[in-house]
Amino acid sequence: MSGSTVVAENEPILINTALYTSDKPLTSPESYPPLTLKNEKGQWLCGSHRSDGQAICISPYIQKNGRCKQHGGGTPAGPYSKHLAKDKDIAERVEQLKSDKGVLDITSHIALTTALLERAVDKLDSIEAGLDGGDALESAKAVGVISTNLTKMIETHHKIQVGYYYSPEKIKIILDMIAGTMTSYCKGCDKLQEVGKRIKQLPMPE
Repeated sequence: MSGSTVVAENEPILINTALYTSDKPLTSPESYPPLTLKNEKGQWLCGSHRSDGQAICISPYIQKNGRCKQHGGGTPAGPYSKHLAKDKDIAERVEQLKSDKGVLDITSHIALTTALLERAVDKLDSIEAGLDGGDALESAKAVGVISTNLTKMIETHHKIQVGYYYSPEKIKIILDMIAGTMTSYCKGCDKLQEVGKRIKQLPMPE
């Protein structure tokens, strides 16, 4: 548990989580305030925006701050992290960036992180050469953190390039293959034939 304990201000909104799936998630243009949503079991739900768009996180709340661990719990990393709570300027910048499609361009992030890494390494070299009075240990930690982040970005970029993440076109091909197998080997089962047809007709995300 971490952070200040929040208290529900109004009657909770009851959500039947059985009605929502990854294909049909609960959505909202804004995150819900902490302690706003409850599921059919009476558990508080996170209510924060997920990173995949307007979908709302309906994971049961188990943290003092009213969010699940993914969106502001023990190691805050989601939109309700300690940085947004304490820094109004950062919070405003985050809101502006949400509508910036360039944020999704991983090559730009790799370039920026590489530039930051080079600057951090230059600073560490200056400290070790006695040209900078900074803290060598803190500078070394910064280099380590930036290097780790850069490595993860490059790995993600590589996975995208080689096709580890399937495009809508590849998903459609796979679904057609599944549907074709079902309809060819289950010719005597009308229900499976119908399922196969419906699989082929599934709309793909843009």
